[in-house]
Formats: sequence, C-alpha cells, structure tokens
Amino acid sequence: MRLESPSTKAGLVLCSLFLGSTVLSSNAAAEKILSKDGDWTLWSEGRAGGFVSYVRGDGYPNDAFGDWINPATGQSGSGKLHDVVGGGLPDVREQGVDANGRPTQGTLEGVRVRSGMIGN
Repeated sequence: MRLESPSTKAGLVLCSLFLGSTVLSSNAAAEKILSKDGDWTLWSEGRAGGFVSYVRGDGYPNDAFGDWINPATGQSGSGKLHDVVGGGLPDVREQGVDANGRPTQGTLEGVRVRSGMIGN
C-alpha cells in the first residue's frame, strides 16, 4: 500500500496518535494525600482555590449641598440639592468633616482573602 497524498498521511498519523493515546492512557486519579500523621490522613479529591481581592478608591459619595433657585417662582435658598442613594460600600476610612460640619467623602481600602474547594 502506497501513501501518495499528504492528506492520507496526515489522516494516518492522526488516527495512530488517537489510538495510541486512548490505549496507553491510564485512569485519572484525583485523590491526593496532603498530610499523614499516625492514623490520620488529610486528602483531597478536588482542587483547592485561593482568591485575594484588593480594593482602593473614593468612599461613598456625600449628599450634594449648595444654592438653588426655583425657575418657576424665582425663589432661592441653600441646602441639600439631592440625596445619593443605592450602591456604594459602607466601609469608609479617613472620613472627616468640612468647614460647614458635613462629612467629607473619604477613601476606602481593603483586602479580602477567600478560599474554597473547586469540584472536578
């Protein structure tokens, strides 16, 4: 039997690789012994995962204060313009007070380490 075309040769090589990898492969063994001490054995059947999260930025925005004018009546005044609602993180560091006695925005910074088991 003569193999003249490159596609026939490539098909034969791929078929040989596939058969070789399936016949010669062994079963997967996910159980790993992590530690042994006397009668106690610590082992795992999955993967252990660790995640580190770091956040740094501006704190939760403050309500806006300032001067206002009602265009319909021409009445003016000063005070709170609007509330900031929804979202944000409540953990604010370095929050101070401005000249008018209102809290400043502050900053936020934190690290969180999480771990867990990842199933196979």
